Amino acid sequence: MQKPIISEEGDKSMLTVKRKLRELGVNLQHTSPQDRKANQERLLKISVWTEEDLKMIEDTRQSFGAIKPAEW
Repeated sequence: MQKPIISEEGDKSMLTVKRKLRELGVNLQHTSPQDRKANQERLLKISVWTEEDLKMIEDTRQSFGAIKPAEW
């Protein structure tokens, strides 16, 4: 995977960066504050975490920790 390097003189606002990324073919994921709030509320409603739930979270954490920045 290529690592994009953006070198823009002048305006370096977030909108400029997002526009440049879109031009390079990068898809930006958007999450609305309502979606984040709904996810937080769902997590708070979980009263009992099963071993299966915890295993999935632990596996995900380990996978994320194994990412080497050079691969990005």
